[in-house]
Amino acid sequence: YYKTKLPYAQNGKNYDIVKIDVSAPSKPASVMMTLPQDYIEYFGPFSYANEMLGFIVDKDGNLIYSAALMTGSDDEIPRLRFGAGGSISSPYTPEDCFIGLDGAMYVSRYNWESGNYNISRLKFSPPESVSETEICQVPASDNHNGIRLLRIGKEMVSIGTKAYFVIYNDDDMNLCRIVPLTFAIAANAVAASETSYYISGRDENDGNKEKVVEVDLRTDTWREIPKFADYAVYQLSFANGVMTFGAVEQKTDRYVVGKYNPSTGDVTLVEGSSGSSVTYLTPIN
Repeated sequence: YYKTKLPYAQNGKNYDIVKIDVSAPSKPASVMMTLPQDYIEYFGPFSYANEMLGFIVDKDGNLIYSAALMTGSDDEIPRLRFGAGGSISSPYTPEDCFIGLDGAMYVSRYNWESGNYNISRLKFSPPESVSETEICQVPASDNHNGIRLLRIGKEMVSIGTKAYFVIYNDDDMNLCRIVPLTFAIAANAVAASETSYYISGRDENDGNKEKVVEVDLRTDTWREIPKFADYAVYQLSFANGVMTFGAVEQKTDRYVVGKYNPSTGDVTLVEGSSGSSVTYLTPIN
């Protein structure tokens, strides 16, 4: 699936979500997934979508998408298209949802009665029904609505500023545990090894000090990595037992790229520049 912008409004819209059907590998086909009547039905014939805000699709082809509309206000309409056919106005936006390790779609929603966020698994029943099975509740103070997810083995970790929760995907069982942490970092970047995850950012509980911390999922313990005391880290990537990072060296204000070896604790700078920051880090082998 991908989104594309049309050069001018066509049939009430000027963007599309496109599905590439590869069931016949020798002759892939493209299918337009957005529905022009959605916008005309809700906002009139002169309203059209001018920006795709996002979309998410699960293993069964259930698609939730959302668009900003040209109606003179901040109107937004989320839509749900069932993989087996049919569509409805979606009770969820793409930003509310994430895909689990089992390929199913999950949602994080605020519960006004409990004051927590409910994490639930969605079940789609076309042509017009969707239901939720609650997995766990997360304290609203922990800011899990903008979900930061890491996939570590059979675990999916959502990172908050005061705790993390882990969703296990093991056959049909979904469990959740919440582990309180004593630091309060609004994460700039996150990365994961096979057994731990790493967060960089300012610790609100320690005078907004820049830190990189490691959380061990085997023991639910964490530690600050002292070798990063001189850096404000804004990019992290982990591969082949080594973490690569992009940072600002606080003493010199240089942008640097470096490597951290968890086995030895060594930090090595690979590159430095006074004028350009790292936009994206990814391992290629």
